[in-house]
Amino acid sequence: MHSEYVVSDHVYRVSVLKLEESYVVKINDEEINFVLNQIDAHRLILESDQQRYKAFIAADSVGSYVHLDQQDFHVEKLTQRHISMHKREHVLVDDSPEITTPMPGKIIKIFINIGDVVKPKQSLMILEAMKMENNIVAQRDGVVKCINFKEGDLVEAGQTLLELE
Repeated sequence: MHSEYVVSDHVYRVSVLKLEESYVVKINDEEINFVLNQIDAHRLILESDQQRYKAFIAADSVGSYVHLDQQDFHVEKLTQRHISMHKREHVLVDDSPEITTPMPGKIIKIFINIGDVVKPKQSLMILEAMKMENNIVAQRDGVVKCINFKEGDLVEAGQTLLELE
């Protein structure tokens, strides 16, 4: 089975076959075999016979953001292409106390302070990236332990924005 994805305004036909210890990915007419090592909910290492890639991935309701080999990509299913691109939510996908940046950008608004109690889906901050505002939200209950950046700071993909207790 295949799906179609839009990456940087190009449409790719993708199919994935999981083998015992590896994957076969076919992108358009090119086939790639690789082993996937998941470091955590957002970071992966992809290894083929010729290459080793470190990837950082974050997803929201519209698509995914992938940081791979010093490049950033926005990936979305073709069927989702016309969904509004004005506001997005970055949702932490595990129970990690750390909330990390889904992509490089600039922190334009922080809604919480150290010691604040937060609830799931509560807005924590706004990250401007690729001329879009991304709403960083809590996935679980917690207390804000530390905030590592301030409004106006530039951040790279994968940096820890804040920690919850």
